[in-house]
Amino acid sequence: MPDEGPQDPLEVERPAAPLPLGERLREAIEVRGWTVGRVVGGGLALVLALAIGWWVTRPPAPPIEAALPVETTTVAAAGPGSTPASTGSTSRRS
Repeated sequence: MPDEGPQDPLEVERPAAPLPLGERLREAIEVRGWTVGRVVGGGLALVLALAIGWWVTRPPAPPIEAALPVETTTVAAAGPGSTPASTGSTSRRS
């Protein structure tokens, strides 16, 4: 039998390791008296609320007019003494 003399007064007992997350959640649910159905239902309600919030606050789709082609009216840079020419052509070649 080992000698059980006086313990070192400076020796501190280490705390127990924390429980895994699953066990802590299970304990918290049991303490509150919830059932698995209530927890799952609450999680689904939270997901649904987040989806509705995203749907309401999302930016609107761009208007149809944004897809239409746009005609520009820019004038090509011309040298001194020349007349400005438009960028579009008015004659058609066959």
